[in-house]
Amino acid sequence: MFRSQSALRPGIGLFVAAVACAFAPEPAAAIPTDCPFDSGVGAKICVVTIGDDFLEVDAADQHFLVYEWDVAGVLQLFEERFPILDVLSIPQQGFVLNLESATADDATATIAIHFVEAQSVFHESATFTMTATPDGAELDESIVLDTFTKTRATRLYAFSDFDLNNTSMDESIEASASGTLIVQKEGDVTAVLEADPPPDAFQIGLSDTVSAAVDAFDQLDGSTTTITTPGDFASAVSWNNTLGSGNTFTATLRRQVTVPEPTFPLGAVACVLALLALRAVR
Repeated sequence: MFRSQSALRPGIGLFVAAVACAFAPEPAAAIPTDCPFDSGVGAKICVVTIGDDFLEVDAADQHFLVYEWDVAGVLQLFEERFPILDVLSIPQQGFVLNLESATADDATATIAIHFVEAQSVFHESATFTMTATPDGAELDESIVLDTFTKTRATRLYAFSDFDLNNTSMDESIEASASGTLIVQKEGDVTAVLEADPPPDAFQIGLSDTVSAAVDAFDQLDGSTTTITTPGDFASAVSWNNTLGSGNTFTATLRRQVTVPEPTFPLGAVACVLALLALRAVR
């Protein structure tokens, strides 16, 4: 049976839409959630994925380390580590920690890591939960020290060297005197870090300066600081505690990253336009 040209238009539109959708980008393959898995370079990696955001944490013995966070397809590199010092020792030294367990759950975008101190003095637990937001993502971190054998004075550091947009030359970083709020900017990307409870000490500066201070276990400076000269910035906070047997101390950090509105993929644009054209002829 012969069909008129107008009758063929919906069919042609449907064919065009199907072709356009076929060429639209495929969703990224799921990242393994085995935790931890050996990266081949000595790191024990835990990964969670939510949408086009993913977070990687190194769960090797002695430390846990966040070192890669992709937000809305934009790579944000940062080193974030949490050394714990025995303040009763002279000179002060870090505790030896052994990895007890680690899990990664894509359903909740949560990584949970547990350590036991080598002398069985306390447990240390870290939980990282990532949440997608309309303009970026949030990362909620909870660090828990649980002393279960004897009283122990400790100092917990949270050291962060955050490179927005995968570049080390960030434009500015501002912080409150207490270190409870830190704002970092690079181009259109902004990162906000909040700490609770207020840290006992705080420092902000060029990354090599802060890293040296943390490595030397120096007391951190608590002055209000604003840096506007481009550079590789880092910050550190610390909490001093004396925990009795059975006592628990929890420090939480929340980081929020906002990124520019992502560019709509050309394949998806063509798909939408074709479907709109099809709807119009109907």
